Amino acid sequence: MNSYLTAALLGCATGLFGTGLGGLLSTLVDGKSEKLSSFLMGISGGVVLSVVICSMAPEAVSYCSVPVVIIFAILGALAVELLHRVFPHMGHGHTEKNTDSKPAHSIKKNTSPLAQTGILLCLGVAIHNLPDGLAIGAGIEGNSTFGIVLAVLLLIHNIPEGLAMGIPLKLGGFSRWNVVLLTLLSGIPTVIGAILGALIGNISESVIGAIIAFAAGAMLYLTIRELIPSSIKMSKPLITLFAAAIGAAIGGVTIFLLG
Repeated sequence: MNSYLTAALLGCATGLFGTGLGGLLSTLVDGKSEKLSSFLMGISGGVVLSVVICSMAPEAVSYCSVPVVIIFAILGALAVELLHRVFPHMGHGHTEKNTDSKPAHSIKKNTSPLAQTGILLCLGVAIHNLPDGLAIGAGIEGNSTFGIVLAVLLLIHNIPEGLAMGIPLKLGGFSRWNVVLLTLLSGIPTVIGAILGALIGNISESVIGAIIAFAAGAMLYLTIRELIPSSIKMSKPLITLFAAAIGAAIGGVTIFLLG
């Protein structure tokens, strides 16, 4: 089979199926209970923290120097803060009642802090998925077996990421279809990266490291700024802490098992 076609198919399986499945699982969440919502948000935050600390940060450092990683991680965090300041209206409305005649799934509901957090998480994961795709494509071009194994590992790794993205989207008012759609869209850069990786072959490691660091900084800042505080507001800090620990364990064990 043509290496470009193989890379494209593996990119689709990894990016779309992995995150899409996680997003689909998140739609099973019942957002009526605040305690359950708080618990699930905590799990989501824990998963993201483990992915950033145990996977993305070490991966970025393996590609470029620590100072460069720190700089681009800070830039990623600043980018998220800039988005919050440019679109301040997206940070309101989570606790507002629907006093007009519009349905509960109106645009206003989907601009709650949770919905915004979910959207920004999707952007962060999408940025992170591009280097993943590049690695798959380059692996296929250099060693097809390595590329296939890497794609399978990343597919499994993307499932909890899809879940972490989908939970705030679901609790923020998005319909099941839109949650799955957004998580699927975040996987598209994997496909693009896989094709580019197969075409180009070798890509500057410093560039890959900088991209990963930028995404890691954005996701870490978003988790600390929105996910964890939102969980605490819904219930009690201890519930959030316990849930985050479970989420971190899920993410950490997955990363460890996948090597």
